[in-house]
Amino acid sequence: MLNYERAEAWVRQMKRAEDLAPSTIRHRHGMLARHLDWMIRKHPDTMAANPRRLLKRRFSR
Repeated sequence: MLNYERAEAWVRQMKRAEDLAPSTIRHRHGMLARHLDWMIRKHPDTMAANPRRLLKRRFSR
């Protein structure tokens, strides 16, 4: 299930376990967020909102 807590955990895992640069995290986040935006537009009954868009600014630092 995709929710805000899962989105934060994903970013934390990329920061700590994978040791990725903030720009790489932003690129991966943007790709997934765009995909979820498309899915919500095509299938509005699957999710009410995109949890990736709820992350606060500068989440990748």
